[in-house]
Amino acid sequence: MKQLILLILIFPIYTYAQITPSGVGVTQSAAWIAIGIHQKIYKKEQETKWTSESVIALGRMSYPNKTNSFKRPSIFTIRQDFKYSIGSQLNISIGVNYYTKYNYESTYPYHQKAVPFKHEIKTSSGIAYDIPIHFLTITPSLKQEFGQYFNPDFSYYTEQFRARTRARVKLKFNLTKDKKHAVILISEQLFSSTKQFISTKWSPFLYKDSRFSIYYSHTFTKQSIQLDIGYMHHLVGYYKPSSIHHFAIDIIWKNPFKSNLR
Repeated sequence: MKQLILLILIFPIYTYAQITPSGVGVTQSAAWIAIGIHQKIYKKEQETKWTSESVIALGRMSYPNKTNSFKRPSIFTIRQDFKYSIGSQLNISIGVNYYTKYNYESTYPYHQKAVPFKHEIKTSSGIAYDIPIHFLTITPSLKQEFGQYFNPDFSYYTEQFRARTRARVKLKFNLTKDKKHAVILISEQLFSSTKQFISTKWSPFLYKDSRFSIYYSHTFTKQSIQLDIGYMHHLVGYYKPSSIHHFAIDIIWKNPFKSNLR
């Protein structure tokens, strides 16, 4: 456990333009829509910059034996991150997330569990580095998260804590010189350890799942809005992993409060 706490303290959050879907549990397919505001907070004469990134998102999912991605609610989340840019390539940041995650039985008829949903409050920290190569930008990232779960009445949930590390590589291909059109490929691997409420011990820190995403991104320059439409293939487990298909759309409004940039 000391090693996990050390990781949390060492690795300050990586953030990225795409608001990729969160995991939703046992299902076949899922849908995700997110709206974000990215606001720069800095003075023009300063070389280093702060950015506030605020996100609200909703997710829905199918039954495990069906493919209707909008059939039932899966997740609701609010996220606030603050990113600090060092030069033009290195970004470090910190963040806090709130989630409502719905619980369903894994066997037919897949009703909600006795505890119908759980709350999660999660802090995160990480680092990202952009490597531009002509029309391509490669961004390796590392993120550390620490979350606590609660019952609907905010009493302690059976799974009390989770520490998780995300290792990610993003490839952004600009399709035009003005960078309004782009295709983004993302590969992310997740490792975690959990602690149950009735136990004092943590589970082994192991690989849990992988997420592979592809996005088309378009920037509307006059409106300062970025639209991302994508697909994520989520593989859960390492031996005969289960497969979940996510369809995602996110809208990001960049610097709506331009008066802050004086």
